[in-house]
Amino acid sequence: MRALLLTLLAGCGPTDDVVGTWTGTCSMSSPGWPDGADLSLDITRDVASSVTGTGKLLEFSWDTAEERGNWSGEVEGTHLADQVTLELDIVFNGSEAAHAGQTLRLQIEGEKLEDTIHGSCQLSGVPGTISLTR
Repeated sequence: MRALLLTLLAGCGPTDDVVGTWTGTCSMSSPGWPDGADLSLDITRDVASSVTGTGKLLEFSWDTAEERGNWSGEVEGTHLADQVTLELDIVFNGSEAAHAGQTLRLQIEGEKLEDTIHGSCQLSGVPGTISLTR
């Protein structure tokens, strides 16, 4: 009976995986690039240190209304202890001809503390800092 109670209680604490929906901003300070890119990541798998899911850039500071929300792609990465590394190739899926088929690469390296990830990001090579919450 005691072992059953301990097993049940162990499942009630905060989750150690990164599965779930994460939102935040990659803040950059490079001339000619946006100040920040708002994003949403839906991590669907975190098994044996391998992380997968989908992601979407929600808004850049220089987006047009038609571009907004039309950048999405697959997330792949790793999760070892409290260290998280994610990569996302974001493809433009909208109808604006200027960006048709364009791909941006987003890389995230950070530390997971409960329901937050803080660290560094790069959007197509432009460095920044990131804060994500679940």
